[in-house]
Amino acid sequence: MAVKSFHRTSPKLMDTVRETIRQKGYRYRTEQGYVSWIKRFIIHHNVRHPRKMGSHEINSFLSYLASRRKVSPSIQNQTLSAILFLYQDVRNMDISDIGELVRAKKQERLPVVRTRKEVRDLLSHLQGETYIAGLLLYGSGLRPWECLRLRVQEIHREKNQIQVREAKGGKAHITLLPDQVKEHLVRTLKKVQASYKRERQAGYPGVSLRSALERKYPNAPFELGWQYMFPAKKISTGPGTAFKEDITSTMP
Repeated sequence: MAVKSFHRTSPKLMDTVRETIRQKGYRYRTEQGYVSWIKRFIIHHNVRHPRKMGSHEINSFLSYLASRRKVSPSIQNQTLSAILFLYQDVRNMDISDIGELVRAKKQERLPVVRTRKEVRDLLSHLQGETYIAGLLLYGSGLRPWECLRLRVQEIHREKNQIQVREAKGGKAHITLLPDQVKEHLVRTLKKVQASYKRERQAGYPGVSLRSALERKYPNAPFELGWQYMFPAKKISTGPGTAFKEDITSTMP
């Protein structure tokens, strides 16, 4: 499908979407989801500009997702939220009643609970940091992204606790730190300290923080306590520091 071109000097629509999301303090995962569904909505309607579409096109796309793509109700609701955000918060356009939707059907799924032997077999195939992360997922009940975002100061070995600052819904909570993970975390912390020291000597920028935290604690990105327990192997650019070009980035 050929992509329509737009005037290069016009403000970039998707950049504006991202900026608005960040100004409102939404999570990065929410930003990724919203941007993805907004782009799919535009592509579905042959890359028509959102200002040339309205309630009919929104209804058509959401019904298509339910009837043809067989998405779940939660995905359909997220898509609706993303599109309404585009019109109401980014474009400041009033969207009237979108009419009767074809609703996605909810599928009943029984949870899968692994036996202890199955968990041991699974963990036996993991090594290094992946193995430690697996122990935390099973022993502490952390979600994968909660585990990977743990900071040094959020591990309390003396209290046998883990402080989860950015849990689901942006809420914080405390969970248990299993005894069998403690020794592994000590070795992991030594690696983090060594890496932290090398990066500081090399003059690299500090670790990424949410903008509100960085304003409140300007020195925090350069402190050991705020470093990730499971950092990336390479220096990377944090989300929000640069925008990527995409097929809708030239839309005014």
